[in-house]
Amino acid sequence: MKILSRNFGISMNAMITSLLIFFSGWLAGGLVNWLADWLPVESRLGGLICSSCRKEISWLDYWTLFPCKHCGRTRGLRTWLLHFGLGIAFLGVHWTGSPRLSEVEAMLWLTYSSLIVVIDFEHRLILEKTSIAGGILAFVIGVRLHGIGMTLAGGTAGAALLFLLFLGGEVFRRWMEKRRGEPISEVAMGFGDVILSGIIGLILGWPGILAGLFLAILAGGIVSGLIMFSMIIRKNYQAFTAIPYGPYLIFATLYLLFLS
Repeated sequence: MKILSRNFGISMNAMITSLLIFFSGWLAGGLVNWLADWLPVESRLGGLICSSCRKEISWLDYWTLFPCKHCGRTRGLRTWLLHFGLGIAFLGVHWTGSPRLSEVEAMLWLTYSSLIVVIDFEHRLILEKTSIAGGILAFVIGVRLHGIGMTLAGGTAGAALLFLLFLGGEVFRRWMEKRRGEPISEVAMGFGDVILSGIIGLILGWPGILAGLFLAILAGGIVSGLIMFSMIIRKNYQAFTAIPYGPYLIFATLYLLFLS
């Protein structure tokens, strides 16, 4: 009986802990939703709002995903994905761990990565505020993993290498503008991607940033090729279609930190 009681107690403790971890991820998803609603469009953060009518809603309605009381719209797919996705991701980190990051570090980096991906997909922006926060977080984690020298070397290399690609893209765009005789508004890569590459260089260190950039460029090339092929099949191909590059940098970093 004592053994059964002890095992039942351990199981209950594990279940309660898992629920708390999932709830932490659920709250992190709400935080990302809130920041993604405000940061790209306002200089200051505001209250909790409906992403459809942008009227303020209660804390309970926001985090429990109830329909908006003002416009009646249900919460969008992005909202649900972030709440459940980060909840499940936090549980995965708690159950399996990360080969390189502590549990808290992994949860913080997953939250930050989610915010970068959402804003870049929806607005094609890497914001200054998120870059500063990410740089601090990546530097702190990087110093613990690699020491200050290799951390700074990775950050410098990441920014420098992508800056060269950025310059190459600008030269090619201007050459094509002259050849076509009309301006091209879309750019292959923004300067925010250069800064983000420096940030992931801090957390991956040197020479890990080389593997990170290789994977990001490879993933970006594959997805871009598939999108181009799909456009050709549907006969709506458009040259110089902009594709957010930040998510590929994030994908490569997550792979190296959690799966490599």
